[in-house]
Amino acid sequence: MAPGEHFLHRRVAEELKPHPPFSELEGEQLLILAEHVEVRYMPSHTWLFENGAPLHPFIYFVAKGTVELWRGQDLIDHVEPGELMGLRSLFQEGTYQAARVPWTARTPWCTPFP
Repeated sequence: MAPGEHFLHRRVAEELKPHPPFSELEGEQLLILAEHVEVRYMPSHTWLFENGAPLHPFIYFVAKGTVELWRGQDLIDHVEPGELMGLRSLFQEGTYQAARVPWTARTPWCTPFP
């Protein structure tokens, strides 16, 4: 492990800890999860995915900013800091059918799964 990685893992674990379902994990379990988190810094109004695109193999945690969910021209939801999105891809394969997502967030975190 590189010298800075351990610090980043602890920082990610601290950020996740207050938010369900991560709040149910013990310290070491949370740190193990944090070792597998990919931190992405996204400029405002960057599209994460579009309607019809294949589902990503990630669960997204919004650390800062807000994510807008759109269906066509209609804003259907906001994902706020501390909230998860992309859970549907855990249970099924397919494409994004309900929404397109422009980021107003700066720091979405991704947790990959097999």
